[in-house]
Amino acid sequence: METALPGLSTVFANPTGPAARAIYRDYLNPWRARETGSTALQRCLAGHLAHREGKSADALSRAVLRVAEEAIKVYGADEGDEPLGLDHDLLQEKLRTELNVLEALESQIEKVESLIDEVHHELHPGDYLRTIPGIGRHGAPVFLSGISDPQRFSGPRQFRSFSGMVPRARASGTLEAKGTSLTKAGQGLLRMHSVLAADVARRYDPQIAAFYYDQMSTRANTTTRPFALVPARS
Repeated sequence: METALPGLSTVFANPTGPAARAIYRDYLNPWRARETGSTALQRCLAGHLAHREGKSADALSRAVLRVAEEAIKVYGADEGDEPLGLDHDLLQEKLRTELNVLEALESQIEKVESLIDEVHHELHPGDYLRTIPGIGRHGAPVFLSGISDPQRFSGPRQFRSFSGMVPRARASGTLEAKGTSLTKAGQGLLRMHSVLAADVARRYDPQIAAFYYDQMSTRANTTTRPFALVPARS
């Protein structure tokens, strides 16, 4: 898409949203976009929820046309006069196929998520897990299925061992290695959502944020380095 119309993705606040996809499907050929004109592009965008972009259909259509005009300058003044040898129509067809595959996968994911929602509601009618920041719709079923009965763990230490979120033990004589990697002995999905939930929690809870900051800055514990330091919300 960026090869056909450089800069097109920057036109949209959501470059994979319905309005953007409508343009990707039919207007990657800059000459066709110019020939179609602003009015027709407005109708196309308005019919695909362009208002969610934070811009009017008119503003978006004019932005698309500006990108098309710039592309025409790059590829040639007239259609067919393309010095770089790019076939926009073939590229258009390729991207249209890719979008069809993507939307088919999204449809299947939506069906699976609906089924997961039904089972989750049946097993956990109170739905308290989803109210915790960082867990939400996708994390709650993972914790519910991975932990099952929380009473089987006597404390956080046992849960960490169960999920594999403890460092490997490596000692020799009186020496004990520090900063070893995690054992990763438990469910990878449960461990992943635990880390993601903790990363979100520190953005909301001042105490968790202070603990995280102390580990990173004072104690030089770089095992959590992939996540940026973000002040907690008051």
